[in-house]
Amino acid sequence: MLLAEYVDDVVMSQNTHAIKSRKDSLWSLVETLTFVFNHPNPTEHYLFENIPEINEEGIRKILSFYETGKLRFQEVLEEDVYKTKPRTSKRRIRSVNCYSSSELNLENIKNKRNRADNSAQEPIVQPDTEKNILAQLFRFGDCVPDAEFLKVLTELQTVSSNWTEKRVKTYWRNNRQKNT
Repeated sequence: MLLAEYVDDVVMSQNTHAIKSRKDSLWSLVETLTFVFNHPNPTEHYLFENIPEINEEGIRKILSFYETGKLRFQEVLEEDVYKTKPRTSKRRIRSVNCYSSSELNLENIKNKRNRADNSAQEPIVQPDTEKNILAQLFRFGDCVPDAEFLKVLTELQTVSSNWTEKRVKTYWRNNRQKNT
C-alpha cells in the first residue's frame, strides 16, 4: 500500500472511498509509528511484542539495512538510469530476516505455552487505567475531534493491543450519555 502510493499502482481501486481509506490507513500507521519511536522505550509498545529481531543484533541489522538500501539504490541509478556502469545481476545477501504473520503467530503460541508451563504470570492491567485514558473523550461533549480519538487510541495501545479506532469510538458512543 505504501509503495503503491508512490509508484502510481493502477491495480488498486481508484474510487474516492478506496483512496480515502488507504490515505487514512497510511496516516494512522504514520501516527502510530511516530508515537512509538518518540516513546522513551519503543520496544515495550505492542507493535514490537513477540518480534524475534528486537535484540541488539537485530536492531543493528535493521539500521544497517537502510544504509545498504541507499547504496544499492545508487548502484541501480548508475546502472539502469544513467547507464554509466554495466549492469550487474548478482544476488544480494539478505541482511534482514523476513517472517510471515503465521510464523510469528506460531512462535507467539509456543511462547505462551512456555510461559504457562513456567507458571510465570504477567500482571493484569487494571481497567481503571483504560477508563482514565478514555475519560479524556468526554470533555468534548457531543463533538470529539478525530485527532483526539487518535491521541486516546495511541495511549490505549501502549496499555493494551486490543484497542482499535472503531472500539474507541464505540466506547465513546455507548458511554457519552453517562459521562456528560
